[in-house]
Amino acid sequence: MEIRGSRRSVHLSVFFFGCLGFLLHASCPATGASVVINEAMASNLSSVADPQGRFDDWIELYNAGDSSVDVGGLYLTDDASEPRQWKIPAGNPGLTTIPAKGFLVIWADGTDDPGLHANFSLSAEGDEIALFDSDGVTRLDRIAFGPQAQNVSYGRYPDGGDDLMLMVLPTPGEANLGVTAGVVADVQFSHPRGFYDNGFTVELTTETEGATIYYSLDGRDPLVPGARGMSGTKYTGPISITRTTCVRAGAAKTGWLSSQTVANSYIFLNQVIRQPSQPEGFPASWGGRTADYAMDSRVVDDPEYRDEIRDDLKSTPSISIAIANSDFFEGTGIYANPTTSGIQSERPASIEWIDPNSGPTFCINAGLRIHGGPYSRSGNPKNAFRLNFRAEYGRSRLEFPLFSDSDVRSFDTLALRSIWNYSWTGDSGMSGARSADYLRDAFARDTVRDMGRLAPHGRPVQVYINGLYWGMYILTERPTEDFAADYLGGKEENYDILEAPSGTGSSTTMDVVAGGQSGLNAWDALFTLAAGNLSSAQAYRDIQAYIDVPTMIDYMLMIYYVGSRDAPVFLGDSRTPRNFYVIREREPAGPFVIIPWDTEWALEYPNDNRVNVVGVVNPHYLMDRLSANADFRVLLADRIYRQFYNDGALTRQKTSERYMARADEMSGAIVGESARWGDVKRPAQPYTRRDWEAEVNRIVTQYFSGRTETVLGQLRSRGWYPSVEAPVFQINGKDRHGGAVPTQASLGMTKSTAGGMIWYTLDGTDPRVPGVSVVSEDLTLVAENAAKKVLVPTSPVDEAWRGGADFDDSAWTGGAGGVGYERSTGYEPYFSIDVQAGMYGKNGSCLIRIPFDVPAGQLGSITNLVLDARYDDGFVAYINGVEVARRNAAGEPAWNSRASAGHSDLDATAFESIPMAEFVPALRAGRNILAIHGLNDSTTSSDFLIAVTLTARKGAVGTPSGVSAAALAYANPLTLEASVQVKARVLSGTIWSALHETVFAVGPVAESLRISEIMYHPAETGSPDDPNAEFIELTNVGAEAINLNLVRFSNGIDFTFPSVRLAPGGYCLVVRDRSAFARRYSSGLPVVGQYDGSLSNAGERIELRDAAGTVIHDFRFEDDWYKATDGAGFSLTVTDPAATDPNALGDPNVWRPSDQPGGTPGGA
Repeated sequence: MEIRGSRRSVHLSVFFFGCLGFLLHASCPATGASVVINEAMASNLSSVADPQGRFDDWIELYNAGDSSVDVGGLYLTDDASEPRQWKIPAGNPGLTTIPAKGFLVIWADGTDDPGLHANFSLSAEGDEIALFDSDGVTRLDRIAFGPQAQNVSYGRYPDGGDDLMLMVLPTPGEANLGVTAGVVADVQFSHPRGFYDNGFTVELTTETEGATIYYSLDGRDPLVPGARGMSGTKYTGPISITRTTCVRAGAAKTGWLSSQTVANSYIFLNQVIRQPSQPEGFPASWGGRTADYAMDSRVVDDPEYRDEIRDDLKSTPSISIAIANSDFFEGTGIYANPTTSGIQSERPASIEWIDPNSGPTFCINAGLRIHGGPYSRSGNPKNAFRLNFRAEYGRSRLEFPLFSDSDVRSFDTLALRSIWNYSWTGDSGMSGARSADYLRDAFARDTVRDMGRLAPHGRPVQVYINGLYWGMYILTERPTEDFAADYLGGKEENYDILEAPSGTGSSTTMDVVAGGQSGLNAWDALFTLAAGNLSSAQAYRDIQAYIDVPTMIDYMLMIYYVGSRDAPVFLGDSRTPRNFYVIREREPAGPFVIIPWDTEWALEYPNDNRVNVVGVVNPHYLMDRLSANADFRVLLADRIYRQFYNDGALTRQKTSERYMARADEMSGAIVGESARWGDVKRPAQPYTRRDWEAEVNRIVTQYFSGRTETVLGQLRSRGWYPSVEAPVFQINGKDRHGGAVPTQASLGMTKSTAGGMIWYTLDGTDPRVPGVSVVSEDLTLVAENAAKKVLVPTSPVDEAWRGGADFDDSAWTGGAGGVGYERSTGYEPYFSIDVQAGMYGKNGSCLIRIPFDVPAGQLGSITNLVLDARYDDGFVAYINGVEVARRNAAGEPAWNSRASAGHSDLDATAFESIPMAEFVPALRAGRNILAIHGLNDSTTSSDFLIAVTLTARKGAVGTPSGVSAAALAYANPLTLEASVQVKARVLSGTIWSALHETVFAVGPVAESLRISEIMYHPAETGSPDDPNAEFIELTNVGAEAINLNLVRFSNGIDFTFPSVRLAPGGYCLVVRDRSAFARRYSSGLPVVGQYDGSLSNAGERIELRDAAGTVIHDFRFEDDWYKATDGAGFSLTVTDPAATDPNALGDPNVWRPSDQPGGTPGGA
């Protein structure tokens, strides 16, 4: 699965309309062609239906000429950079011919229904429409528009003219005639929404002369027309605000479109914390439930919270919801009827965002409904909400950067999750509500995201309903088709989305969220394949067409780690599917991607084991079935190693940090939650932050402390993690998993498993060839626990002890296993023959003789030898008297020699592999002797260790079966000159270890590389090359040359640098199109590559990382910084790249327009 980033955005000019603004863009006039885009509707709620009976977007073409025109073969698009998006069907002139002064309507609904249906739809938030000639290059016409009111079209008046306007009487297929006088400007408030300590008066104004302002203070929409006029109070003068008040206001004028209703909430925290049990104007019950409004004084006045609670209520953003009480609390209101669902349960509301910490606010009108499953709806006094942004309420999308860790800034729906499980109002396992932490689901989703997979973003907010504090919620993205297109790319109408059943009982039938029957068919096909034999390579390839296997594995590793009991299987039976989504592209058919959801029954008991769960029609079942395949098991081991080792997402430090980051974010808001809802489950003594902190501490100190090792053990017991450990990388002799290293650093590799060989690559490929079984060619000659004789000499010993001649060792100490001693702790597991009495304080040498046999029939087939050694601190090894290897040993060793250098305890316990192919001739048929002269660096060293194995490789010289032709057998440390991606495995017999992969960023690249110039909007000359002349220039501001290998743009554009040396003060360029760039600029410029994607003319977030992932730049440039750079042909140029903080490029003051048109690519 690749998370490809958000979809394109269209830049449009803005004037304010509604809560967030209304766009009306001056279009390009007709180019002189007889056919023009004459009228369009992007918010067709109920105006005119297509032949299939649906109210879809539509586009009207008009033939201004004096003769008929067949438009078959022309192209329509809502993205001028994609001119061939939809071709008007050719060869059917009866369908596509427009008579002189005639019209043709095309439905923009993204379907292939009979008739003229374009494969795109229009955005009611603003869009463009362009008509291209049959060559797909020549643009015939284009219009652009801003946010559209429902059932109001936008078009030319008169037909084919240059003036475009809103039309309250849409006329698809007929002459345009209904033109509105205008749109009433939004109401402006003299005081901004937010938190206040003292009272004031607020004045309401509108820029539209003659318009009347109406307002309400009780949540009602003031612009609902009735028999007696508008529903709101007519504004006649300033309104006194002395307590928490939500003012909704709008303006109307005869013959004009009314403004949108705008809400401004004024929150007085001194009043909020004293919120009574029966506030004035609110009902005593919500349907069949007794109302609960009060803030608990036992929390508010608690000495621990009373001085901070006001700040706690401002510790997160707040969402203020204004809605008519009749639509919320009373009668058929949604809170009075929490179990109703669907569109019939949705009510209009104004939604405000108030962030006292960062400042920005907004208001948008939306549909509000109750959110969640049947349990949380029926038994919860604190219900969750869903916000739906649709044109019928105003804007069809919320445009705002809600989540700092996401580039997505546009939303069609959001959930306000109240948290049902492990909360103070809902269900909790373990010890009940005292185990509430409100963090489990967010932690699960964060974990999947930290694994590099897709999961909905969320953040805590505090919610107000008509001015009443309603507690802490988790504002969360929902996995809809819009969500899929934002993060996975493509068009939202091309996604199948299924949700696991969420009813009160068990079920195996997935619910369709988007896409209809095609998604269900693909899901059924997946499990039909899974029921078969998956051991073959072909079966594994077949099933991967239906499920994204790496994503599923990471999701399931998260499930195993958190011990989830209610996802992805039902809590009630631990068998049937529950609480997850799956998403796939329909055309071309892609695999399902699993999306985590509602993982709340988790983080309970540290020893919980979910690895053995199977069930039916769920990811547990798929894991069980796929484990029959060898390639799957290797991939599973790889993912386990990535997540459970080397600061992976499931290591103790990372899980603790991730969880505590969320806890810190929520720590203040939990005080407000406690005051509002802490007494629901314990009326006599409300739960408080003290209880919450106790559970947070339990999870961190008791659950996370040993969970990584526990789950690893469970996976090993299931046979899902190999006995052969992955190799360890070292830089200059110290263990190191990637990161920045100096030029010419020494890269070494060690292994802890006896025998076998480390195979590695530096080209990004896997040393293992999938689908190829390894034929064992290894013969263990000496095992680690082999029998041996040991002597700590007290005088010289005949050199025959090395095995070159007969030698009597009968008086030596006999035993098996490693040889050593330990005066503290550390080496005890590695030796069984203790030599402390003979060595400590007496001698630094220890002699070891190990006999082994080589069958005469196998001697001739041995082509290589590998000695694996654990040693502290040195040794010299001999085979039959021939020296074959030495470490930390200088000169000819004597009976009392010592090691020439130390070998750290950490390194000493790892096997170092020493290939010895050149010493194969030292072997002989029958009995052989491996002799080791062990060396300590001091007679008073606190420890000593020698443990060895000897392995012979048989067969032809070269790589064994199953090993990639690109793989190299590790023999000696590598010198790093440029950044490199290393992938390595240990192959022991027929067993592969997990893959250890990392990147070493070599040299001061992050310190020296800087972006110096951006051409994001080249001059518009009318040439098709214009958009393709983009470039980004980079320079080396450091004092030494750097190699850019594996540096990458990770946002805005996609590009990974090849191995390029950049001298101090040098420049290089990455371009959108090499050919277009070459036609516009002189030859010989330092272009190093062509990137994928393009820079948005509306501004773009750019992220540049070094090879190891360190962020060099992360900033957003905007098109309104300088007029000259937005299409006039000038570039954005950093004034002084060397002196500018690399984190400051989001500040327009560090940039300037280039001195000349076209910029200065490749030079200062």
